[in-house]
Amino acid sequence: MSYTKHIHDVITLSKTVTFTDSQGQSHSREVTLHEPIDIYVEVDTSPFDSSVRTCNAHVQGLTASVALFQAGEIEAKQQSAQDICDATTKGFFGVIDQNISIQNAEEEAQMTALAGELIQQSKELARKQTVMSGDYNRIKERYSKLFDDLNGELKNRIYSLLAPCFDFVERATAEQRRKVDSSLLSTVVVDGDETAKVRTAIAASHVKSNAVNLINSAKDYIDSQAELAGRIAAVLCDEGSEATYKVPVMVVESSSDETHGDTQVIMHDTTRRLGVTEQAVRQSVMGSTADFRQEDKQKIDNYFFAALDAYNDGDSRKARVAEVVRRLYAGAGTRTYA
Repeated sequence: MSYTKHIHDVITLSKTVTFTDSQGQSHSREVTLHEPIDIYVEVDTSPFDSSVRTCNAHVQGLTASVALFQAGEIEAKQQSAQDICDATTKGFFGVIDQNISIQNAEEEAQMTALAGELIQQSKELARKQTVMSGDYNRIKERYSKLFDDLNGELKNRIYSLLAPCFDFVERATAEQRRKVDSSLLSTVVVDGDETAKVRTAIAASHVKSNAVNLINSAKDYIDSQAELAGRIAAVLCDEGSEATYKVPVMVVESSSDETHGDTQVIMHDTTRRLGVTEQAVRQSVMGSTADFRQEDKQKIDNYFFAALDAYNDGDSRKARVAEVVRRLYAGAGTRTYA
């Protein structure tokens, strides 16, 4: 935009002036002159502003073109990637579909062959079943007739042998029918009533016996629960009491030379949840080593060499590893933390 600039400056000039006074004497003096200057410059920036606006419009157009180009390029890349993915997916599923179709065809052929064989076998089994059913019916009829004849003959022989028993049963039955059919029917009713009462008393006694047994079982269960509670109370510590517990941990020492070593503490997750830390284990066990007893060392050697023998299953690499471990174990001392 147009603007006006003001420039202010002062021009200083030193000059010697000669003058004559009223007595006719000539004098000279050094005089300093000051002349202020004000300059007003009006600057017209309209052509420059117009060119700036034109350049800005071109830059904005170029920026828009670049943005459109980038968007088009990104869209083209995305479309290309999508086309590639679609083609790859289509090809992959096509191959899978083709393989499945081939496998289905093979399985269907096998199934058809197996189904034909099963149908043939089922027909053969049905034929054999028909033949066997006919044979079974013929044999059953023959033996059924034989058994019926034997049953009849045995019945006749048993009846002839036990004729006195059958006569006694017939007479006893007739006697019972006579009692029922006679005027003594009331005696039978009274006898049935008394029998029912006796049976009722026996059933009540049985129920009471079962109830007594149930009460005794409940008493035994309550006594066992009380005894178990007493034992648990005897085992548990009182609240606020102090106790010492031992937890299993493993301390492994390894060293690369004679002066530097590393100690690793291995413990179960349950031991960690109890609040045991590796630093506490190190402070507790470091500096309190002792030699193994000979029998303990022998047990450890037996377990260790048995594990090595189980690891060495005949493979050459495992055999070399087992041999190196044997040499390292033989050269290292075995100590325990007291």
